[in-house]
Amino acid sequence: MKNLRAAAILSSSAVVLALNVALAPMRRALRGGTAKVSRADLTLSIRCLGVLEAKNTKMVRAGLTAKVVEKKAGEGDAVRRGQLLIVLDEEDAAKALEAARTAYRDACGDFIRAGKEVATQETLHSYGAVAKKNIEDAELSLQRARTARDVARKNLAEAQSAMPKTRIYAPMDGVVIKDYLKGEVSAQKDKEVFLVGTLDRFRAKVSIDEMDIAKVAAGQDAELRTEAIA
Repeated sequence: MKNLRAAAILSSSAVVLALNVALAPMRRALRGGTAKVSRADLTLSIRCLGVLEAKNTKMVRAGLTAKVVEKKAGEGDAVRRGQLLIVLDEEDAAKALEAARTAYRDACGDFIRAGKEVATQETLHSYGAVAKKNIEDAELSLQRARTARDVARKNLAEAQSAMPKTRIYAPMDGVVIKDYLKGEVSAQKDKEVFLVGTLDRFRAKVSIDEMDIAKVAAGQDAELRTEAIA
């Protein structure tokens, strides 16, 4: 039993001795080296994802609703100011113009008849043949007819101005960045058809986490990294 205890003590001593020998160089390094500590600003970086967009761009919109007869340019094509981009169906524009003319002619007729009806009811009321409410109803109809006529006149003017808009031209020198009509057979009035711009200047739109937004201020340095620009 005594021999076992002695062997155990010797074994433990050997382990402790081995550990002390292994740690000795580290202790000497810690005791022997010094470092100078100085106060400095802490640099904080925020990483966020976003998109890179051309800064100098112009949106091209359709001036009327019509079928696309021909597209002269597509995404990535270089274009010159005044260059023909899209040809729209003139037949659709002509049909819209004729429909607007008919609607305006009908609205004018309704307005004239409504005015005559007011005069008729006023005459009848003067003879005591009808109640005053008949005059009020006729005047209300006249007001509605006037509004309808004004709307029809506006629509006719728009249809007339749309006739030259069957040709869509490039508004500037640059590149077709986006083709909104890709896969579409017709253009819709006031809807985007092309985005044209230059690729010499860009702006980045990024999404910053709400926890980091308070750390961002105007004038701070920013580093932009992108895999590729198509």
